[in-house]
Amino acid sequence: MTNELKDQIFKQGYAMVRVRVAGLRQMHRFELVIEKTANGDIPFLLSKLYVPNMELIKVAAETGFPVRCKDVVVFPSGKAPKDFIMKPKGETINVDAPVIEAEIE
Repeated sequence: MTNELKDQIFKQGYAMVRVRVAGLRQMHRFELVIEKTANGDIPFLLSKLYVPNMELIKVAAETGFPVRCKDVVVFPSGKAPKDFIMKPKGETINVDAPVIEAEIE
């Protein structure tokens, strides 16, 4: 997936994807949800409707995003959660402990 399509999904906040459910080809809307983890924020495409696991694998491969449906989380082939951690935008602030200088006499 190109960066333009990823930017479009981030801008819209959702992705419309064709999936096959119970033998029927359907259009499902996957919402973009950003989940907070200990290492950082990870974007997921979330389906509120049932989608079979094999179709979730295809959606993850097509979009390049991790996909979540009910209890199932699917990542694109060869990717792990650490590959999707979003870096904070803007300035980073470093806070240093105050230094006390003392003279010894």
